[in-house]
Amino acid sequence: MHFSDHPKPALAAQKHEKVDAGQSHPVPLYTERLFWIQNIYTAAHRRWSLQWRTRAKFEFPTRRNQLDIGRLVELLKASGWQSGMIAFACCAYLFLEQREFIPTPPSEWVVTCVWMLLLLTTGLAIAPFCAWLQRHFEAIAKKRELANKRLAAQSKFVSDIQFMSHRERIIFGYLLKRGTNTFYAEQSGGHAANLIGKGYVQLNAVPGQSFEMWNMPLKVPDHIWEMVLAHRDEFPYEPVYLDKYDREEIEPWRRPNW
Repeated sequence: MHFSDHPKPALAAQKHEKVDAGQSHPVPLYTERLFWIQNIYTAAHRRWSLQWRTRAKFEFPTRRNQLDIGRLVELLKASGWQSGMIAFACCAYLFLEQREFIPTPPSEWVVTCVWMLLLLTTGLAIAPFCAWLQRHFEAIAKKRELANKRLAAQSKFVSDIQFMSHRERIIFGYLLKRGTNTFYAEQSGGHAANLIGKGYVQLNAVPGQSFEMWNMPLKVPDHIWEMVLAHRDEFPYEPVYLDKYDREEIEPWRRPNW
């Protein structure tokens, strides 16, 4: 048989048709391709629906829970009187529910939640008062500590009077004569340097204040000045002169420039 005598329609039908095992007639290939595309679309649709249901079931309640937590945080930021009013409202509700002035809630969880809210708001209302008490007691403790330090400094000053030099006693006598506890001295302190070192004389200036090198403001602290006034007999006044030839009186804490 010659090759040109082969039946071409039979070959074309074999290329474009397929015999199904369960059917007695052939199924075109383009129909099978349509079924394949439809199966892919159905599987993708089912997968998308499952993802959407999962998102609607799990993500949305999580967002609502986050919103509730945010509201709870805002409740914690409430002031003391606001928390106190909420606690008062909870007490009123529990009292009226106990006396049967209002209908009994359908579930016991309502009363439990009200009790929990009452405890929470009561604690928030008491917290500012506790903070105020803490600050008050801390201020009292600081004042008492400062008073103890001043008493210790006063007793130390009284015990050091007998060990002071004659010039140091004259300095306090000069201040008593002038009726002031402030004076100006050179930056080194002059004859009052030892008194500055012991804390009986302090710098009378604020941070950042400028002053001249030969006029540094100094002051006898108030608690030390009280002891000076109480023991004024221990501090005599004697005028100090520049030298025995120049009878110009100078301040006793000043040192000659030569």
